[in-house]
Amino acid sequence: MNLTVAIVAGGLAVVCLGVVYRLLPSRTPSQKKPVIAVFPKYTFPYRSIETLHEQLALQGFKQSAENIYVRGNVLGDFMANWVKLKISIDQNKQVATLQSGVLGIAFDTGDLWEIVQTLRGETN
Repeated sequence: MNLTVAIVAGGLAVVCLGVVYRLLPSRTPSQKKPVIAVFPKYTFPYRSIETLHEQLALQGFKQSAENIYVRGNVLGDFMANWVKLKISIDQNKQVATLQSGVLGIAFDTGDLWEIVQTLRGETN
């Protein structure tokens, strides 16, 4: 009985964190690599759509729908190279948004920030 309650409580906590992640607005990444960012969801400008598409391919993203690219695995690890990520492109505003492809991401220690910098065509 106690194990069932613990499992249900843990599942509810994960779902609640996912809802909070989805409701929070995205933010522009800082110029400096963060030590830690809570609930990272980044919106960033890109220089040209052609360059962005090239960078997405180099980073392993695949198109899943119009202006939506994904990579990673739902069962992925905590590393940015394996976690499920989604990029949404708004060509009218010339911005892209990087976010979790599943429930959410609790924190970023700079790995996602580095992906954004690469997609923008910048390296620090």
